[in-house]
Amino acid sequence: MTLTGKTLGTYPGGVKNLCDMDAVGLSPTASYLVFSRAEFSATTLVPNSQRLVIASTPCIAAHGMTDGCMTTIEGLRPPRPVSWGLGDESLVLAENLENLVELRVARNANPLWMPFMRRVPMGKALGAVLSGFDPATPLLRDPALLEAARRAAGRTIWDKATPETTIQLLVDGRHFASIRHDNPTLGGMVRIDGETAALPMPAPFLKFGAFSHGPGGTWRVSGLGVQFMRHGKAWRAVDMPLFSRALISSRSGQLLGSYALRDVRFYVGGGKSRRAQSAIMQLLQDRPSAMLWRLSADERGNYALVLKNLDGSASFHASIRGHALRHECGKAESASPAAIRIVQAGSPQWPLGLIELSPSAPRGVVAFFRGGPTGDPANETDNKLVRQYLARGWAVLLAGYSGTVGLGMEVSTRLKAKGPDALRQDAQAIARYIDTTYPRLPVIAHGESFGAGSAIALDSLMRGRAGGLVGMVPYLKSRPATEWLQTEELFAGDLNRQPVFERATIGVSDENRAAFNAALSELAKGRDPSRPAFFLFGSLDRASRPGDLPQAYCANTRILTVQATHRFAESDELNGEVDRWMASLEGSKQPPQVTDGGSPCPTP
Repeated sequence: MTLTGKTLGTYPGGVKNLCDMDAVGLSPTASYLVFSRAEFSATTLVPNSQRLVIASTPCIAAHGMTDGCMTTIEGLRPPRPVSWGLGDESLVLAENLENLVELRVARNANPLWMPFMRRVPMGKALGAVLSGFDPATPLLRDPALLEAARRAAGRTIWDKATPETTIQLLVDGRHFASIRHDNPTLGGMVRIDGETAALPMPAPFLKFGAFSHGPGGTWRVSGLGVQFMRHGKAWRAVDMPLFSRALISSRSGQLLGSYALRDVRFYVGGGKSRRAQSAIMQLLQDRPSAMLWRLSADERGNYALVLKNLDGSASFHASIRGHALRHECGKAESASPAAIRIVQAGSPQWPLGLIELSPSAPRGVVAFFRGGPTGDPANETDNKLVRQYLARGWAVLLAGYSGTVGLGMEVSTRLKAKGPDALRQDAQAIARYIDTTYPRLPVIAHGESFGAGSAIALDSLMRGRAGGLVGMVPYLKSRPATEWLQTEELFAGDLNRQPVFERATIGVSDENRAAFNAALSELAKGRDPSRPAFFLFGSLDRASRPGDLPQAYCANTRILTVQATHRFAESDELNGEVDRWMASLEGSKQPPQVTDGGSPCPTP
């Protein structure tokens, strides 16, 4: 094993991190299960790499989920399974836009010995690469595919693209397809069989992109909560169930259905798929605080999945040829028992999705808005502060808001069209849901980074309601990228790309920046001064500053500034400050009246 990531090594022994896996794949003949995770920063030997775990299901069936039935490989960044070879003897991966990787699974006394075969370029040598693989592999039998590859020889697949721009590559024996971000506009470009067409959505919102195909040359590109179908050469958006991902058959590459945290829907596959769906739904019903984190399945009713629990533990479940497999991981942390639901708030004209984490008798409710704006609220189930709120007995609403993913294209792109006023309408929809579901309970609006705008808008609607506002590194003012991008380690990036990203996602530019900032400040209008507010800033953070706070927070506002960057929201020490503020809030008959010397109000 090397540490450079340029050479891939193997572990013929066991794997110690099965419980860290958060993605699963199923081989076409169900001989192996593939686990992968985007990044194992705490355990990997290769920086920015991905770890792939191969598990032998015959071994697991005979001996259980033991280390001897699994092996790991590192160094792919990030790998995407393309196809299994005939008899599962090799696995072809797309590492990135420029390389294919072939792994060979030897059939010998040690079935887990997986020597790295080769990493080969996909540019000028593309035709040679594909035709040079094992000719028995069905992936490479189709002459049209090889001809398409040869036509690509002598040039790169995508002009001016980088290895990180591909969301997914699909080679299924008949088609060669890929998707990338279009850097000048941040649009999504799909290329299938040599034809390129644009997606009607900015690519930053296309999280967890997946390809699938069907009869008659139909194609779909699926993201989180959204799907695009090709009609002729154009793509049309179709919304999927809230926070759902496409369930692509690991056998055929066709769309089987979708799954979300508490839901799975098989659209095709007949009785075997219906039995698999019933088994998975029963598993979720038996575990009300578990989330269906990753799922892989095929038309024959085989499936493999990872459940994640709110206490931090996880479990692996599979059904292979009718044989059930299960492995429980130990609990990581304690938390109040809470049920998980996905609900739709708002009206049919203004729908929003919420992930509701609720104890049986909550003492209050926290509306939790994370930054982004292209974030996925489901990712916040791992947030330490979310767990702190649950441990204190508060319900938590992980709020999807305008500009986040998982709610369909209209919600994702609404912020660009309507600006900060979209956040106000989001807050109104969430306030109505809270009034109906949690009447008379205290309400805390928690906003981090860009999510602070939504939290402030909700706080301004909570007149006469106990609770308060927590704002962590709040994004309250848009600044040109040159003022902060290269000075903040979290945002170190491309000065040319950042303005494009902001126009594509939140609709702000030099021309409308002043009006945009004024609209952000207006979100605080009408704030109840009896509700306490607690803001945390980093002195080294140039994107979020105490002076940006609206005048409405002159009264009853505590401001804490520490020597930290925009990343400090991840700090245990700062999370402890929020916990102490919560304890003060819960222990007082009246909300604490605290104002730091850092008040945003001018001194008389």
